[in-house]
Amino acid sequence: MSLVNKLYTERLFFCGSMGTMLEPLLKPGELPEVLNITKPEAICNIHTAYINAGANLIKTNTFGANCLKLSKAGHTVEEVVKAAVYAAKLAAGDSAFIALSVGPLGKMIKPVGDMPLGEAVEIFAEPVIAGAKAGADMILIETMGDTCEIKAAMLAAKENSALPIAVTFTLDKQGRLFTGGDILTAVSLIEHMGADLIGLNCGFGVEQSLPQLQELFEHTNLPIIFNPNAGLPQLVDGKTIYNTTPAEYAQHMQAAAPYARIMGGCCGTRPEHIMAMIEKCGSVVMMPIEQKVRVVISSYNKAVVLGESTIYGKPIVPSENIQDDVLDSVDDGAEVVVLDLRGCNAVSNIPEILEDIQEVTNVPVVLITEEQQIKIKNYVGKVITMDGA
Repeated sequence: MSLVNKLYTERLFFCGSMGTMLEPLLKPGELPEVLNITKPEAICNIHTAYINAGANLIKTNTFGANCLKLSKAGHTVEEVVKAAVYAAKLAAGDSAFIALSVGPLGKMIKPVGDMPLGEAVEIFAEPVIAGAKAGADMILIETMGDTCEIKAAMLAAKENSALPIAVTFTLDKQGRLFTGGDILTAVSLIEHMGADLIGLNCGFGVEQSLPQLQELFEHTNLPIIFNPNAGLPQLVDGKTIYNTTPAEYAQHMQAAAPYARIMGGCCGTRPEHIMAMIEKCGSVVMMPIEQKVRVVISSYNKAVVLGESTIYGKPIVPSENIQDDVLDSVDDGAEVVVLDLRGCNAVSNIPEILEDIQEVTNVPVVLITEEQQIKIKNYVGKVITMDGA
């Protein structure tokens, strides 16, 4: 049975933190991912400890294995990823699946930052290609705080492998991504781009993240991953400490267990946390995955559920004044900006036009083209119908 299909009948368990376990082994300024090559036995031993604790999904030590972070490490992305997957497979044998960990680049992507989306896709493609070639069982895009970066990583994963794709993101106390999007914004992107799994990781401890997990369950149609921290970090004598004990972690995770198909840990969690969690949560009944029927349109950080009461802006034809026209539409109450491309020569410049719009508003945009034949019957402040959309 495939990894994804198993999740509809049983719960799987991720390992805990790799960084927490590696911290004593790292020299000042040394990258954790380089240890895949310099200390492979240590990486293998950590994976083994998690497997012995009961984990059957192992995250590779590749969170920062991209060309930006490895530029001065003396090793290529392919070398680091190949060694990481080998260590995980050596430890796992037939007892666990291997998830290629893909973390953020550390650069902001347009429209929030300066990095073009295409460049980010190329950077993410390197570890994906290497991981798939080395024998990973799935791609785990984790700790994401920007929908544009999620999009880039997912494009890289889908274009360069046939592996299942999981995406986990991190929220602040208000339930927002770093770039402002809420849970529905993330869900709408991740689901429509074809991910197999969705979830939350890092950020906070279980208690703080539980309401966010419950909200995610209400929005998504996908199996959920839940990998929270072992509480909130504290700085003691210059070291980051997580004070949640394995027993406390397991107790809190029991309340989360009905909502998640895969459970594990992030910062501060160790094999003993995973073992205690499995003992406490292994028999908890999972709530069924129910399909939600809705239509959602989203910008990079604002989602709108389309319905009879949705307020659409009057169609805007691209021009030199497009930013002013968009702002006027939003000021008039538009929840969705409507861009009319019929009969104009701007179709080839859609990316540039959308970038111009994103500079002045985060309201989602609908495009009308000759192919779609969308007929708008009413305008600002009123209900409209979109025949053929």
